[in-house]
Amino acid sequence: MSAEDETLALEKAESLARGAALKWASGIFSRPDQLAHLGQYRRRESQRNNSIQSRLKSSLQSYLEGVDHGLSQLRAALSEVRHVQQALHEVQDIWREGEGTLTKLQPIHELVIEHVQLSVVIQSLPYIYAVPKLIAETRDLIEKQRLLEAHVNLRELESLRDKVLFRLQKVGPLADSTDNQANTDAADLVQHFFAGVQDLSEELNHTLSSLARSAIAVARSEPSLLVSAIRIIEREEFLDAEESKGPMQQFWKPPGRPKHWREHFFQDLEKGVCDRVMEPELPLENINATELAKHLKELQSRVVDELQSVCSLLLPCVPPHYDLASGVALMCHHSIARHLRDILSHDLPHPALYHVLNWITTVYPSEEMMGHPYFSSEIDVSELGPLIPSEMLEEQLSRYTRTMRVSLLHQTNVVCNSVANYEENRQCIYCLRPAELCIKMT
Repeated sequence: MSAEDETLALEKAESLARGAALKWASGIFSRPDQLAHLGQYRRRESQRNNSIQSRLKSSLQSYLEGVDHGLSQLRAALSEVRHVQQALHEVQDIWREGEGTLTKLQPIHELVIEHVQLSVVIQSLPYIYAVPKLIAETRDLIEKQRLLEAHVNLRELESLRDKVLFRLQKVGPLADSTDNQANTDAADLVQHFFAGVQDLSEELNHTLSSLARSAIAVARSEPSLLVSAIRIIEREEFLDAEESKGPMQQFWKPPGRPKHWREHFFQDLEKGVCDRVMEPELPLENINATELAKHLKELQSRVVDELQSVCSLLLPCVPPHYDLASGVALMCHHSIARHLRDILSHDLPHPALYHVLNWITTVYPSEEMMGHPYFSSEIDVSELGPLIPSEMLEEQLSRYTRTMRVSLLHQTNVVCNSVANYEENRQCIYCLRPAELCIKMT
């Protein structure tokens, strides 16, 4: 706001105040007898005016004191900023003077890195000498299926390798590009030396996979072996979880992690289940109703046997959170669903189509198959879902209905033609003379 605007505003305020005062006075002193109270009104207004002025002076004094305090703080801050600026200039001068000294210290820095690497190697030498022997012993234990002992040795080897690599890697971020390259070469050398450890891990995983594919046979003949495999898988799952949230995860990850052995176990278990349930394969070309009905009956028997074996043999060997019965039932369900879709993709005759549709809608969810009393407490059929989509089922039912309608129409025509031929032949016989009839009968 300019000075002229301020002057106009003050004049306007003064004019309004005078107008308000005149209005008030004209209201108070409207009669002559009220002039006697003029002194009283004057004293009262004088006191109020003095009170207002004292409050204004007090407010103005507080405002001025606050401004003075703020200015003093700004002066102190300015002094500190200048002091810090001077200190930064001094540090910058010292840094520039020390650049040459730091360059001279570079060989010492390289020696320190080399010393750290050598100290890591020296500390690990007693264990490193034993690595080839321990690898051979572990491989022998795996071949003898002494899996828990083999896994203990494998963990010792992996722990030693990871400690050496971690110590080398910890030095890497402090080094320049040349030192970092040397550090990487050292890490590659360590990994090459411990290459047999990764091979052992893959060999043990392969053994666990073979046990998963033949889990029922193993549980029937040697359940302790399957329990050992599950214990190893759970240990590795715990180590995977610990590695994912550990402090070393910030800049380093152990080689081969995460292993996901539990996931591999279920994948291999599903392969074994599908192989046992779906064998032997049904030739899908020129399918006839008899062969298809026999195949579905055998499939029903194999599924029931598989689920009974799972509930009686596998469930005691695995932790409850595996929910193995429902898992295997779902594996069978998906495998059967794929197989039925393959069958229905062919042009089936209506007797074969009837067997498939009846098996899907009646046999599969009944107590003779997925709702069997032996494992009904472990498996909820309603959670498995439909074998084929409802749209596909409706399409196949419509297809069966059309086929049956055509077949019935054809059979009706055949019967009608047969009856017509019979009536015609009978009329012909009635029309013949006795001599001709005798000749025809002979």
